[in-house]
Amino acid sequence: WIQDIIDMPDRLIDLFIQLCLQNNGSLSAGKRSSHFDFLTDEELAAMEQAVKNGYNKVG
Repeated sequence: WIQDIIDMPDRLIDLFIQLCLQNNGSLSAGKRSSHFDFLTDEELAAMEQAVKNGYNKVG
């Protein structure tokens, strides 16, 4: 779960998931700099993997 990786508002988690799914499971550099510049590379990679894992289970 993304909440286990980093503590951030649900609306940002929802946005992150939506943006990742629109970009084949990863966050674009532009979206990262405009919305998620506070994330470390490690947090970003873990969150992207969580989205991919969750999406694969559902889809």
